[in-house]
Amino acid sequence: MSSVSLGYRVDKTEENLTGWQEVEQIPPDEVCVVCLGGDGTRDTRAANGSVKGYQEEIDKVFGKGIPVYGITYDFAKGGQNKARKMEYVRRGMINSQEQREKIAAMDNGQEPDFAYIEEIYKRVIEPRIAKNKGAERIDVEEAAANLRKITFMAHCHGAFVALKLEDVMAQKMSALGYSAKERALIQKQMLVVAQAPACPLGVSKSTVVSFLSANDSEMPRPLNYLSTYVDKKMREDRAYTYAVMENDALGKATTKPFKLKPSFLPGVMGNCFLIKQKYAYDKEEGPALINDKEHGFVGFRDEELTSDGKVLQKFVFNALMNGIRNSKQQSKNLVPLPEVENLVCQGEKERKVFKLMKQNGEKLMRDVYSYGRGLIAAWRQKQK
Repeated sequence: MSSVSLGYRVDKTEENLTGWQEVEQIPPDEVCVVCLGGDGTRDTRAANGSVKGYQEEIDKVFGKGIPVYGITYDFAKGGQNKARKMEYVRRGMINSQEQREKIAAMDNGQEPDFAYIEEIYKRVIEPRIAKNKGAERIDVEEAAANLRKITFMAHCHGAFVALKLEDVMAQKMSALGYSAKERALIQKQMLVVAQAPACPLGVSKSTVVSFLSANDSEMPRPLNYLSTYVDKKMREDRAYTYAVMENDALGKATTKPFKLKPSFLPGVMGNCFLIKQKYAYDKEEGPALINDKEHGFVGFRDEELTSDGKVLQKFVFNALMNGIRNSKQQSKNLVPLPEVENLVCQGEKERKVFKLMKQNGEKLMRDVYSYGRGLIAAWRQKQK
């Protein structure tokens, strides 16, 4: 059976040489950050490493006192890759019968083990929305405020974990007697700042703010017009880059660079910030060597980032810090989360950038819809 361990960074001592302290539960009214790492977070060293970058920055802004908890996964028999793919099927984002059958047959047809999701709920969320060991509900405003005191920082598989936690929460809150309206209010206060999220976007009832690079080769993509359009354009962009590097006149004449401007995609993409790439193509290898850090969390001060990458990471930083500021405002009465613009922006200059990214996103989606209509027209022509 899958499981997790939960802990946070402490000073190293002779008694604790690892600088990591495991805990059974998080105090139910504590302002904190919970780091949901990728599926490679399988030991305390990996959890400690993922927590470190966040903890150091938080301490600089707020001083010590706001802990960042890390979660270590034990997937037992594995199956996390299949579980993520099944979520796309479940959400209607993979409709090909052949693809669905291939996914069902993965891991010798075994169903994924979600016991570790239930355990995270019991140890992190349940004490904030229920009392008497999870048997009795509490006041809805208090439950919402308690949940809002946590800011979840998710990377890759961690965003999938947050989405599955939402499913567990919905079931448990219903059983506790929270009405549909109350459940929606509480769920909305779960803030998830997701980098390179490996899960369907735009389906969560939580407040999810996602950050993506089109050049991230590790990202799973649903078969929709946006992903196929972006993938097609990125392939062409790489071909054009090769042509320029090799001074290939024909290649340059038959391909084009993809001038993807930093975009904000609300609605069906679920508050997604999308850029072309966090890192420039390698000067010698070109697009053949995609920087491993394109997919990973790189901290907030990497000077190798492109200008777009620096904007993306600045917005991640702001979302984290503004999420904590809102957490610190909570009492037994809820202070709702601010809108996305107010989460990711600190000043007027950043608001101008946000508005420009919103306009870029609208332009991108117009191009995507035009591309989709062209595909549909071509398909209909073939049917005649």
